[in-house]
Amino acid sequence: MDNTLLKALAEPNRLRMVDLLLERPHAVLEIAERLDLQQPQVSKHLKVLVEAGLVGTFPVAQQRYHGLRPERLRELADWVGRFSLLWDTRSSVRALYERSLSEGRPIAAPGHPFRIEHSTPAPIAEVWRAWTDPEQFAAWFAPDHFTVPECVLDPRPGGSLRLVLQAPDGTTYPMEGEYDAVDAPHRISYAARPLAEDGSPLFELMITGTFDALADASTGLTVDAAVLSTGPDAASYLVGLEPGWQQNLAKLDRLLAE
Repeated sequence: MDNTLLKALAEPNRLRMVDLLLERPHAVLEIAERLDLQQPQVSKHLKVLVEAGLVGTFPVAQQRYHGLRPERLRELADWVGRFSLLWDTRSSVRALYERSLSEGRPIAAPGHPFRIEHSTPAPIAEVWRAWTDPEQFAAWFAPDHFTVPECVLDPRPGGSLRLVLQAPDGTTYPMEGEYDAVDAPHRISYAARPLAEDGSPLFELMITGTFDALADASTGLTVDAAVLSTGPDAASYLVGLEPGWQQNLAKLDRLLAE
């Protein structure tokens, strides 16, 4: 986002002007009277708001009025909206922040959250089953050429999950975790910890799947992933996290199309 918007709003009187102009466009004298400012002050602040694109000026009869420009405010709203996950009580991102703060663990920089928006050609009930039935989950939850020889799911809040992924050369990669929220058939979230050879967590993720029934009987699927914590060897695994999920979802589509 263009930071001139934030700079323009950083001055208290300019912020008061923007609040006032939300009512309707105002002339300079009206603004001065309403905000108890001198006319030269108002003109100076309006110039900054106009240059930032937040306010437009237009003539009405013998007066020049100043009004808000919605397109620039929408840009600001879209930027602020990115942070809405922090105050949405359903959000796993909010949950991980609260958990991190309560446990005194910083959220790791290498684990920048990602979001994948996907459409899968199956009804929402079938997609939900593929996420909660161990046999079906094992059939798609692995990158290309990997298999899942062990899959134990207990999809309820606080329930555990354990998986073992196996590479073509036979190397196994165990993962354990717990479900955070289960709201059938619309939302499921869980913490997941891939384990190192000594059984310690390589890193910990919060995965949230959100499901929306679409008009054509397909399902809109959003996967949000965020990192709760990382170990010293996590970086090389985190690089492949999002591409791996893209492969998983392609396998999910093939499974549901059968």
